[in-house]
Amino acid sequence: MAADFDSLSHFLAIKSAIGDYEGDNYDDLKQYVVERDAITTTAADVHFDKNTLEAFDVIMLSLHDPAAFKFGILASSSPPGVLLYGPPGTGKTHLVRAFAKRTNATTLTVSGADIRSKYRGEAEKKIQRIFSYARKHHPCVIFIDEADGIFCSRSARRIFQGYVEDINQFLQEMDGIRSSKAQNPVVIAATNRPFDIDEAILRRLTSRILIDMPDTAARDKIFRIHMKGENLADDVDVSELAQITEGYSGSDIKALVYAAAVSAVRENLPSTTAGLTLWEETVKSPATSNSCPRILKMAHFLKAKQRIRPSPKSDTIARIQDFHSKMGGTAHRVVPADDAPWTE
Repeated sequence: MAADFDSLSHFLAIKSAIGDYEGDNYDDLKQYVVERDAITTTAADVHFDKNTLEAFDVIMLSLHDPAAFKFGILASSSPPGVLLYGPPGTGKTHLVRAFAKRTNATTLTVSGADIRSKYRGEAEKKIQRIFSYARKHHPCVIFIDEADGIFCSRSARRIFQGYVEDINQFLQEMDGIRSSKAQNPVVIAATNRPFDIDEAILRRLTSRILIDMPDTAARDKIFRIHMKGENLADDVDVSELAQITEGYSGSDIKALVYAAAVSAVRENLPSTTAGLTLWEETVKSPATSNSCPRILKMAHFLKAKQRIRPSPKSDTIARIQDFHSKMGGTAHRVVPADDAPWTE
């Protein structure tokens, strides 16, 4: 009886989901549409090297001149997919934001968590609808963040049957089996774990770009970007900070500078009453707004470095480099321009 009830519940959930998806009503997908006007990151905010520009050129062409891809050999294949891979916090999402701003294409951004469902069949239906929406709004880009969450290799020991069905659905949609290949969206996937991606998916993502850890020069630039607007003491040595933060990602450096600034703010507060925490003291006597401007000293950064540790794990970085040597393409470091915030 319980099994029958579970089956009925499952059936009703699927029927309800499919019922909501009938017709051309895509209201449920609008949350994934990126509004270009809301994107502050532009192509000028990211320094591309020549190889990366060339990798994105083919994609840009298919989006800027879609009519040219509707006949001849260009109409016989789907636009090449892109895989951005690298340690967390290195700027993959930052790069895609700049790309979305640069193109006039509709951009959908989804993650594995957005697609996954506890009911079999729902995820497949959502995948169909995402691609259907993208084709109706051609030219279109589908950005899949945390791609390993949905593209996990089908050879994995404990992969669920639902995952296999979802991957198969993605493969069909990417191949444009039920539609004109020229109308297919460009798929850009980002992952911190490229070695977990299914091989069939990798074959569709032919442009593979490693977004690598920042080297010393890049770390120096990232530090200076996040220090803009701060008052620095004469003893702050940015070059030294860049030297001693090997293994830190761009987002790690942002967190370090933030922690240093908070430390300077704390230093400006009046001494708290003995035995009281800052929370208790603030409740008794709220801080006034006429505090002195903070000045960041080298000591603030060194103290922050003790708390903010590198987030990428060395074994993960090693596995990414191994993947890159065997199956990767362009290696690139994303460094935002002087007026660009670092985001991931």
